[in-house]
Amino acid sequence: MKNRSFVEIIAAILGVSSRGARRTQIQYGANLNHDQTKQYINRLLSSEMMLERKPLFFTTVKGNDFLLSFEQFSTVQQKYLKLKGVVEPSL
Repeated sequence: MKNRSFVEIIAAILGVSSRGARRTQIQYGANLNHDQTKQYINRLLSSEMMLERKPLFFTTVKGNDFLLSFEQFSTVQQKYLKLKGVVEPSL
C-alpha cells in the first residue's frame, strides 16, 4: 500500500466531515493518529475549508469545492493511468 499524499488526506477529512463529524470520527475515518488529526484540522480551519461548531466539524462551501475538484481530478487521473496500463485492477 502506498503512502497517501497531503491532498488525499485532506480529501478524506473533508469527506468525513461533510455532514458534521467529531474529532475522533475524523481521526478514524481518515485513518490518522491524534497529532496528525489536530494538525490537519487546524490547517483546514485556518484555510476556511472546514468550520467548527462544537463538538462537530463541518466542511464549508470552499471545502466542498475542493472535494469536488479532487474527485474530478482523481477520475481523470485513473482513466489516464488505465490507458497507460499503469493501474492494477482494484481488489
